[in-house]
Amino acid sequence: MSPTARIPPAARSKPKEKTMKGRFAVLLKIFFIGVMTLVMLIPTLFILNLIDERQQRRAEASGEVLKGWGGEQTLSGPVLVVPYLVENLLTNEKGEKTLQRELHFSYFLPERLDVESSLASQTLHRGIFRVPVYQGEMKVQGRFAKPDLSAWGVPDEKIYWERAFLTLGVSDLRGLRETPNVSWNGQAIPFEPGTKDGALFDSAIRAKLPPIAADARGFDFRMNLQMGGGRHLAFLPLGKDTNVKLSANWPHPSFTGNFLPVSRQVDAGGFKAEWKIPETARAIPQSWRDNPPELYLPSFAFGADFMMPVDIYQFTTRAAKYAMLFILLTFVAFFLFEVMSKLRIHPVQYLLVSAGLCLFYLLLLSLSEHIAFGWAYLAATAGTVGLITAYLTTVLQRKGRALLMAAVLSGLYAYLFTLLRAEDYALLMGTGGLFLILAAVMFLTRRINWYEIDQNKAAPVLNATAAS
Repeated sequence: MSPTARIPPAARSKPKEKTMKGRFAVLLKIFFIGVMTLVMLIPTLFILNLIDERQQRRAEASGEVLKGWGGEQTLSGPVLVVPYLVENLLTNEKGEKTLQRELHFSYFLPERLDVESSLASQTLHRGIFRVPVYQGEMKVQGRFAKPDLSAWGVPDEKIYWERAFLTLGVSDLRGLRETPNVSWNGQAIPFEPGTKDGALFDSAIRAKLPPIAADARGFDFRMNLQMGGGRHLAFLPLGKDTNVKLSANWPHPSFTGNFLPVSRQVDAGGFKAEWKIPETARAIPQSWRDNPPELYLPSFAFGADFMMPVDIYQFTTRAAKYAMLFILLTFVAFFLFEVMSKLRIHPVQYLLVSAGLCLFYLLLLSLSEHIAFGWAYLAATAGTVGLITAYLTTVLQRKGRALLMAAVLSGLYAYLFTLLRAEDYALLMGTGGLFLILAAVMFLTRRINWYEIDQNKAAPVLNATAAS
């Protein structure tokens, strides 16, 4: 053929057709990666639902334990209750007059309230679940001023001083280890169940007081409570000046409520905390009639939660939320192997590897219920990376490539573990990690000519014969 001979149009169009087919194949593979990532959202959602179910089972087991031991406790009071009589003269339509008598109640808070509690804590088991519980002595003492009902226009002869009683709110009465007594101006008075008329709290005990003398100036009280409970202990600041000292041999407290302790000490042997709450900080009236005026007393509670050192379900949930990112990054790594190593990886192989990645979270969940979370994470990582590496040794045709992929996965799991531990910096570390990953992908692919990638002859898809 002479140099000037013209190339037939059909011959010129073949490279162009190959280029178009190759470009379409690349775009199709990218589209497939996106679709497969979304498809793997389904097993991820199943895993998250399973974690929720295990959390609910733990809550049920915890409730069963606390039902027999004593539940979350809130100590409220004591409060002095004084009944009085209200008389109203009513006139009906016929002009007849009748005298209506109603019994009302007035409530008075202590001038000073001091609580000192020393608790011994432990964990009880229900199946594989552990529940933190406590029991110990609570010393409650303080002083009441003599009740004054004159501000409400109640005459002294309408006040039932002989029917006054003391009420103490205990949120779960099953936690009381013995029937307590109150020392009222030196006189010992036993408590009894107290959800009768005039009860201020849904769950309480009450002590019938001796008649209040007209010349009385105040009343000192003291009581010792042997009480048990679990997970949480709170107090209401019902004293004009409230001082609470709480100590326990539990090294993982979380101080909660409207008031934080003014001093605290937490170490491996337990914790000590002290609260000082003046009248000006609590916004609770010192006395009232009938129902508290627009006041919800439990909202002022403060205290401590007895936390487990590691919430495995919280950690596993946070880890599972990164599942889609892990699968996508693994698919991206596969795609880069295809492009840079002239390999062809079948969609089924993508699917099997992503299934192994999802299995990691089931391994983590099941193992962490029986061993420490750190060891469970290490075992789940080793199992998942080992499984995928053994599979990729054949898929990627070279052991070095499989080991490189194992290093990538190990780095990702180590990075995830760091994110789980550094909760306060998770967003910063996550953003920084994604930035570095994107930078690495851009660096590795900077010399790839995406328009000509189709002209490189790819390796055939592995089959069972080649694999052997």
